[in-house]
Amino acid sequence: MRLVHEVKDKPGVFEVKWTWLPYFLAADAELVRAVDEKLNESFSGAPPSEELMDEIHGTVIDVIMDKYPIPGLSWYLSAIKEVQE
Repeated sequence: MRLVHEVKDKPGVFEVKWTWLPYFLAADAELVRAVDEKLNESFSGAPPSEELMDEIHGTVIDVIMDKYPIPGLSWYLSAIKEVQE
């Protein structure tokens, strides 16, 4: 599983799965806005592929880590990719 998915019925629109993240991240309105802006400016309208979804997953982690450079957080966020839905 990745931190993002394509919104059903909205091709090329990607959304973060905030419920899989620690509460303090999902509750940070400034962070949510920054992530949404980055996704919209960088990936809006792009057809999803495994490579693109991996890139978006990494981009979300980068934006989060820019604001919260907590030791181990990057590893934790990357590990979510190993969760099987």
